[in-house]
Formats: sequence, structure tokens, C-alpha cells
Amino acid sequence: SSRFARPQQQQKHRAAMSESKSNFTVAVGEEHVQWLRKKAQEFGLPDEGKAIRCCINFAAQVGSSPPGEVAAAKENVETLVVAVASGQEAWLRGGSGDVPSAIRAVIGSCMSQDANNVFGVVRCKTNTTETGGRTSEEARPLCGAGMDASAKLQAAQNQGHSECACGS
Repeated sequence: SSRFARPQQQQKHRAAMSESKSNFTVAVGEEHVQWLRKKAQEFGLPDEGKAIRCCINFAAQVGSSPPGEVAAAKENVETLVVAVASGQEAWLRGGSGDVPSAIRAVIGSCMSQDANNVFGVVRCKTNTTETGGRTSEEARPLCGAGMDASAKLQAAQNQGHSECACGS
């Protein structure tokens, strides 16, 4: 009978993972939304929400400070519903503003970074905590989905690199 208990436990684990995200309505400037969609397409992400979560993980795990805050623009904005994991939410709440203003600040910050550093490295949400990223000793390995995504990303990067003129 223990053989039949395992799938049920996995099902509960999957359900718990999906329940651990909170939705936030965020007014984002059109230029930022266009940038997010472009990067999602370039890096094979499903949508701008996933691109935002990549930005949050990058900022929390690579950056050294809590997020800032950016007020919503009065015009030329698009309203996005952004799902964030509990650790991401805790880190976003550690900044000086509310979660939507922190998300806007993170997007703006990531726009000035090398996109390959932000989106070209798979970072697991479980390594984003209230205080930022886990230390290398505490860091959790990528889950199966993260390992698959990392392998796909690496294959795509290798393929693209072999076609460029650098000769490497």
C-alpha cells in the first residue's frame, strides 16, 4: 500500500507549491511591459509574469539590498496581475514601499542589467528569501523543472553561439 501513497504525496506537494503564490495587481509603464514581453520571447519564457519573477529572483539573489520603490505612472500604463512565491513576496515586502512599487523598482533595475545575467541563468524561487538570496552553503539545488529549463537554456545558448561570428 505504500506504493500507492507516493503519488498522492507528490500531488499534495504540487498543490502546496501552486498555493504558495500570491497575486498582486501592478500598474507597469508600457515601455517596461514591452521590455518584459520582448525578454520573455527572447528567453523562451511563457509570459511577462515569469519574466518579472526572473527579475525578482535575480535582484534578490544577486543584489545586495532590499528593493526600492517606484510610484505608478499616471498614464501609458498597463495593469498586470503578477503571481509571486512566498519568499519572493517576503523579500519584496522588505523594501521601503508596497509590493507593487517594489516590483516596478525591480523591473527598472533589471532593465539596466545584462539580460543574459537576469534571464540567462535559472534561479530557483526557493533560494529567494526575505533577506535576499541564500548563501552558497544554504542554497537549494534546482528542482526537476529548473534543471530542465537550465538544460534547454544552455542548449539554446550553445546553438545561438555556434552561429555567431565570434568563432568560439
